[in-house]
Amino acid sequence: MAVRGSNGTKGLEKSLPSHYYTSPEIFQLEKNLIFSQEWFCVGREEELPEPGNYSVLEVAGESILVVRTAKGELKAHYNVCRHRGAQLCATPQDSEWNVDLVGGVTPSGSIRCPYHQWTYTSKAS
Repeated sequence: MAVRGSNGTKGLEKSLPSHYYTSPEIFQLEKNLIFSQEWFCVGREEELPEPGNYSVLEVAGESILVVRTAKGELKAHYNVCRHRGAQLCATPQDSEWNVDLVGGVTPSGSIRCPYHQWTYTSKAS
């Protein structure tokens, strides 16, 4: 809906009410109807140029791990081990708490869980 200025010209577009930007219920609805249904950009390909490069991102309240595989492909996974739910790779917030994980992405490009050392390769094993 356009707002007309006093001279009849088109003015600013009306915005959403402010509670739409802070409401947990609206955020949950957006996660269900938008973020879990559509592809969206989380970074640029050149930010992870070499096999084994990775990034840990928060997307809609979930920790996501994006890894450049040995074949040069980009793969995204939840940053959680399927075995016991441990976080696979540290996040910037972990350094604030002096948490040191002995897991994560290895030089060979596999992902190792710090809890029981389960290892994932780019071949999904």
